[in-house]
Amino acid sequence: MKRMTLRPLIAAAAVAALAQPALAETAIGQYLTFSAFGTLGAVRSSTDVADYVRERQAKGATKTPSLLVDSNLGLQLTAKANDWLSATVQSLTAERDSDELTTRFDWAYVKVTPVENLSARAGKLLVSNFLVSDSRRIGYANTALRPSNEVYGLDLLNNSMTGGDLSYAWHVGGGTLTAGASYGKSTLGVFDVKKIRNLNVVWDGDWYTLRVGQTKADPQVQAVLGPGVHEVYTFNGYGFTVDRSNVLLQGEYVQRRSSAAATLIAANAWYLQAGYRMGKWVPYASYGERKAAKSSVVNPQNTLALGARWDAFKSAALKFQLERIDTKGTGGASFVTSGGSGGSALSSAPNIAKNVTTLSVAVDFVY
Repeated sequence: MKRMTLRPLIAAAAVAALAQPALAETAIGQYLTFSAFGTLGAVRSSTDVADYVRERQAKGATKTPSLLVDSNLGLQLTAKANDWLSATVQSLTAERDSDELTTRFDWAYVKVTPVENLSARAGKLLVSNFLVSDSRRIGYANTALRPSNEVYGLDLLNNSMTGGDLSYAWHVGGGTLTAGASYGKSTLGVFDVKKIRNLNVVWDGDWYTLRVGQTKADPQVQAVLGPGVHEVYTFNGYGFTVDRSNVLLQGEYVQRRSSAAATLIAANAWYLQAGYRMGKWVPYASYGERKAAKSSVVNPQNTLALGARWDAFKSAALKFQLERIDTKGTGGASFVTSGGSGGSALSSAPNIAKNVTTLSVAVDFVY
């Protein structure tokens, strides 16, 4: 397989309508193709006060290293009947809201392409709220060892939905403008989430990508907020990538809002990442920050990360990452109660008085 460049993969994953994440494929007969991706990673934290986790995992790393935070295995099977009809199933084994590895089918959909540049999918799809929503667990497709926890841990609807999407791509000048819309339903813990509607617009130029998107949904949380209360959850996202003359830049700014529980939900977050390609090496640095908005009680946090990616093999990359995390004396955004159940949308950790340092190493591969 040829060496994958990073910016096209990120652009392809920026909107759900751009098909499944870009992976190598192996033909099985005339109509089936198989692909896989995975990560074997280890993380060690400088504190035992709370577990360092990725997004909203239930258990993570302390002074005792953890193999669960970043390790995963994805398997994908695609059946293509003809040029306009196909079906894809993808499973992901990873730690999520329990303290062990679990396997779920994040993707299981039928895709129709009735005319060139127009596609529709129906089935089980990931809610596409970020620049790299579709490929954030495909470590090989990304420069950094993991996405910013400040940003990617903020969205409450970071699991699959049952529904459909539609997209169309216009080739204009030296770039491509892709607009996508999706609609469906999902769950948030024990609550149903109805009327998930998502819009994404992506401009992919020769050496840069711009993305803007919004998701709205109706969580059925009347049991908590009171009978008759209509909650509307909103998540806005803006992002970009640059890949030019060996310079790699990537950044996102997101907003989380609630119509009925703003004091618990409202928050803003952003990150900026910069790297420089030197042959098979890409040293990089990133800074991410999360802040409460509208007098909410969301924990603040910022993270400074330094790392390096080494494309040591044809389809595998070795990564190292060192992080300094400041929780501003709160439980932060990257921690859960050590030994607790964790995993809930609004779970928190004990207050952490000192800055936390984490050291991570991972091997990413695709097949």
